[in-house]
Amino acid sequence: MKNESFLQAVSSNPALSALAASRSVLMLQGPVGPFFDRLTRWLKAQGVVEVNRVVFSGGDKWDCSATIPLVFNDDIETWPMYLQNIIRNYKVDCLVLFGQGRTHHAKAMVLASLLGVQVVVIEEGYFRPGFITMELGGVNGYSSSLDLYQWQFDPVQPEEVVAKPLHLEGFRMGWYSAVHYAFMGIFRRRYARYQHHKPISLLMHVQYFLGSWAKKCIRHWPDRLRAGLLQWRPYFLVPLQFDMDSQISIHSPFSQNTEFILEVLRSFAMHAPSDTLLVLKQHPMSRGSDGHWPFIKAVAKELHILKRIRFLSEGDNSPLVLKAMGLVTINSTMGLLALKLATPLCVMGSAVYKGFPGVYTEGLHRFWRAAPVERGANASEALRQLKNITQLPGSLYASSLEPIEWTLPS
Repeated sequence: MKNESFLQAVSSNPALSALAASRSVLMLQGPVGPFFDRLTRWLKAQGVVEVNRVVFSGGDKWDCSATIPLVFNDDIETWPMYLQNIIRNYKVDCLVLFGQGRTHHAKAMVLASLLGVQVVVIEEGYFRPGFITMELGGVNGYSSSLDLYQWQFDPVQPEEVVAKPLHLEGFRMGWYSAVHYAFMGIFRRRYARYQHHKPISLLMHVQYFLGSWAKKCIRHWPDRLRAGLLQWRPYFLVPLQFDMDSQISIHSPFSQNTEFILEVLRSFAMHAPSDTLLVLKQHPMSRGSDGHWPFIKAVAKELHILKRIRFLSEGDNSPLVLKAMGLVTINSTMGLLALKLATPLCVMGSAVYKGFPGVYTEGLHRFWRAAPVERGANASEALRQLKNITQLPGSLYASSLEPIEWTLPS
């Protein structure tokens, strides 16, 4: 983290405090489901005078019931002017959005900066499960929270933010997604100019969801057995990102997962100790696709390291990370787990934790031989700061009836 003399001390999540102190909040696209409706009710309970929301598709419209939506149904070129008029007419002093890399959101963040409007970005929690990330100005590679703030420990040190217990998280997310994309399809002609950042076929999403759960059941016990056998061999762990994750396309030097995999496999073949294994773990949200094993197998065979490669799609992360000689990632939440467990870590993307103690800085080629000798440094204080400044307990996919229970300092 930066020199503390340049940091502003805070006693609560800065983005949450700024949001609650706003007079007029404008929401753009949120996560599928009722989270932005829940957030609207929470904001009004905090005394925010005006809360509005722009919708871009039939799915957004379906998810918006707590306020009368403002409909944008025009070409992307007209979006900045439309948004500027909304900001001026409603005297907006804070934008809220989910997915900072989406085209409408990227343009909105530039405009907001020019107009002096604060932007609160919400994402899946850095610490999962049970957390939501909320930051001012951007998250992940765009995060500036640790450059601008430090947690205020005086006069009484606050308790660390604790995760909220979750129930049926995966099922609700699947259900909300299915309904959202169904209404996108139903009203596609009404919002004909909208270009979504993902494929919108309802049939495709249903097949993907069902396939994911089927593979989870099929692979659970075989992968658990494979993971158990790893304790007898030294290994490095590589958690893969979700293929459509902006952590690859925006916050890394790679355009897709296969580029990252290729670089890791080549480096491992050339520089890792010959008695070590390389364990690659599929991202849970990629489970419903064809996966990366065919590509990994082909490359490993060409590099003559196939016998040293293991591939998992299931398994408990904590034991895998704890026993690993080192972990290589673009920007996985498992990187934070590695820091917590003092497992040596090599980060190949613009992760918010890239500058933390315990992150190896001499490059991937050297990491394979340095990691077994240099165990990770103690990053507990940095992790505590990150959690308290950027995380809030809760779920993006809770029931619409579940209230948000965030509290502000008195």
